[in-house]
Amino acid sequence: MSVAGAARQPFAGAPAKSYLERLDEIVRTFPDRVAFRQKTREGYRQVSYAEAYRRARAVAAGLLDMGLGAGERVAIVSENRPEWVVSYLGILIAAGTVVPLDPQISPGEWRRLLDDCEARMVFASGLHGARLQEALEGSPLAEGVIRFDPAEDGARGLTLAELESRTAPAGGFPRAGFDDVVVIIYTSGTTGRPKGVMLTQANIVSDITAVLECVRADSSDAFLCLLPLQHVFASVVSFLLPLYLGATVVFADTLKRSEILEALEEAGISILATVPQFFYLFHDRIEEELRKKPAVVRRLFRALLRANRVAQRFGVNLGKTLFGKIHRNFGSRLRLFVSGGSAFDPKVAQDFYDLGFTILQGYGLTETTGACTVTRVEDNVIGSVGRPLPGVEIRIADPDDTGVGEVLIRGPVVMKGYYRNPQATAEVLRDGWFYSGDLGRLDERGNLFITGRKKEVIVLPNGKNIYPDEVEAHYQQSPYIQEIAVIGVSDPAGHRTSERLHAVVVPNFEYLKAKKIANAREILRDEIGRYSNQLPAYKRLMSYQIQKDPLPRTTTRKIKRLELRRMIEEGELRETEGAAGDGAASPEDRALLESPVGREVLRSLREQYGRTAPIGPGMNLELDLGFDSMERVELLASLETALGVELPDDFGAEIHTVRDLITRLDELTGARRAAGERARQSWTEILSESALSKEGEWQVRFSGPWLSALKYAGLRVFYLVFRILLGLEVRGLEHLPKEPPFLICPNHQSFLDPFVVMSVLPYRTFRKVFFVGYSEYFQNWLMKFLARLANIVPVDPDAHLLAAMKLGAWGLRQGRVLCIFPEGSRTYDGELMEFKKGAAILAREVGAPIVPVGLRGLHQVWPRDARRIRLHKVRVAFGPPLAPSREGEPAYDADTERLRAAVGRLI
Repeated sequence: MSVAGAARQPFAGAPAKSYLERLDEIVRTFPDRVAFRQKTREGYRQVSYAEAYRRARAVAAGLLDMGLGAGERVAIVSENRPEWVVSYLGILIAAGTVVPLDPQISPGEWRRLLDDCEARMVFASGLHGARLQEALEGSPLAEGVIRFDPAEDGARGLTLAELESRTAPAGGFPRAGFDDVVVIIYTSGTTGRPKGVMLTQANIVSDITAVLECVRADSSDAFLCLLPLQHVFASVVSFLLPLYLGATVVFADTLKRSEILEALEEAGISILATVPQFFYLFHDRIEEELRKKPAVVRRLFRALLRANRVAQRFGVNLGKTLFGKIHRNFGSRLRLFVSGGSAFDPKVAQDFYDLGFTILQGYGLTETTGACTVTRVEDNVIGSVGRPLPGVEIRIADPDDTGVGEVLIRGPVVMKGYYRNPQATAEVLRDGWFYSGDLGRLDERGNLFITGRKKEVIVLPNGKNIYPDEVEAHYQQSPYIQEIAVIGVSDPAGHRTSERLHAVVVPNFEYLKAKKIANAREILRDEIGRYSNQLPAYKRLMSYQIQKDPLPRTTTRKIKRLELRRMIEEGELRETEGAAGDGAASPEDRALLESPVGREVLRSLREQYGRTAPIGPGMNLELDLGFDSMERVELLASLETALGVELPDDFGAEIHTVRDLITRLDELTGARRAAGERARQSWTEILSESALSKEGEWQVRFSGPWLSALKYAGLRVFYLVFRILLGLEVRGLEHLPKEPPFLICPNHQSFLDPFVVMSVLPYRTFRKVFFVGYSEYFQNWLMKFLARLANIVPVDPDAHLLAAMKLGAWGLRQGRVLCIFPEGSRTYDGELMEFKKGAAILAREVGAPIVPVGLRGLHQVWPRDARRIRLHKVRVAFGPPLAPSREGEPAYDADTERLRAAVGRLI
């Protein structure tokens, strides 16, 4: 084995004081200072250092009175709250060993871990009492449950208050030695059965004191505890370190952005340790607000970011001056963020740095007591996880030609071993070094850069190594993606020695709902394409699948990649996971399904749309039941007729699940009443002349003859420019029908497409053309003016798809020519994308032919997401009109495929 790029800090010997000796000093010095604050509905509940310490000692006395021996294991199953910390400290004072368990895992997994560590007792909150009782069925440990909250009659064990009332043993409390194991934290990595990481008192105190040598913090600080305390990063940074200082810990059990911001200000938080996803959440909000501003404001904002980046190189941070409003959102006292737990996207980190925020990044594992490296305020290298902590050495084993190899760690923070698992211990602890399984490199100054997991490297057919963490961080920038796992799966030919990049994507349904977007599949297609375009070709996703359930993760929140890969390749992981059927619903959901509105919805789903599988209230209309955007419109129109209710134009945008649909329909009907058996409302009825006439006067204005002539003259100038600069070639104009109505359907290559198409049309066609455009592009006064000038009717196709279809049909029935891009968005690579059914539906129901148009070369002139226009030859080809089919509803799909094939032949 070769070793390169070693980084080392001076070795720290054994700590001078135990953690409890330090805590005893703090309590004597600051007895009345607030140790914990917990936000409740009634306000903040406060616990002083004296009170917390008194209760912890009472817990220790109770445990000893119950016969707890030195080093025996006591588990904790609870959400974050002061009692969690009091119990933890009480176990330490009694010289026991704390085993914090993830409250989110299954009862069966709890039982397995409790049996593995041979727990004597277990603390539990009321939220998890019933599930814990299930886990302990038939176990003598059921008598050793200590409940934080009162329980129902018949529950075995003690309450925390009863435990604290027990008598302390004579002779004082035992003391654990520095090398004694005081905590066992179970971690499974990403494969295999969970392993119990044994951490000693020396591990914990060494980590705390080393961190405090690198990060300025003192007793005046207030720490916000957001992360689950059963993880080592959260427990060390969010409560053990603050108590070591005499600082205040604030519990806020929420993931809601507004409540987090509120807590930061109310509780005067100065330091927040969290995970990268927290920053992505707020970064998305800043970007979203910025997109609403005029272009000049956006350019000014970016210029100010660059200016502050330069200023900080000279030790001047103008962040609060230039971006005061953003800083005020995070509270008046906040001065430091600490990020850990997973890879942090360098682009987001750079933006926060430019805004003037201080975000320190750390790296570590459960086996290294949390942090073993951290960036420094005075040397915060973006993209790096910093230099080793004092006393810690880092080496890179077997580096490749880029310096990347396995990260080896040595120092007092490294665990004692895995509990009752000497074989696993021997695999990772060799010659005093801990073999982390992580891949990374060191720069010339000793800064560590993590690139991925050794077992998770994806080897492509061209020999390139891909680190999935990096790729995931890139795609995770999209606010529409809640989670993403990048997996290397066998290529279609079955070669297991080479892999292709595949992803499992979980949409951000809350964000989709807030943006009134119902079509998760379509928006994710566009988002993944957009972000793929920003990567080198070999790093782009080759395929992906969407699921609505969270990704499988370990107790330390790492993705179980190998399990995902196995499930994908063996066909166990389908693209969408079905929800519980009717019989598995809760009483509330059963009542909803059995209501008159619920029965009508279920009848429509089963009888009219042929969804024969059990339908549960949590099932997603798109991902579970397979409704595309057009079928969704039909469904809502049918229910509107059947229930005798008028639905708002944007009704469908806020509906994702069966539960959403029934609840909102029930609100609009005003009463749960039975609906008559009505026939399914088809597109023929929705787009009929009589139905459109009932809509009233459509607010669409077409240009008069003089303005049309003037616009045409201007576009002919564009035509000459296109001919000269782009070598524009046009063929097939003779295929255009002499008289409307008809549709013109080109493939979509760039923003220039409509200008090129319109510039080559004969005047008789040009003056009749109108567009239904994406309203997002027509927000300001200038774009609204251009829309009116170009006969573009701005519509949000996600929130108002039905309105867009009706408007298109109305225009065609008025003897107009509708230009529509069936792909719905611009191509990413110049190739044809999937065509939507809208054009085929309009053509058939209005009786209008479709003229296919093939555009070629415009993608090279102005690619998607490019800022610069390049010169390239452009061709436009018009094909023979396609008459709509008349063979029943499946004709929509058939006509769409005919259109796509015709456009494909033209290009």
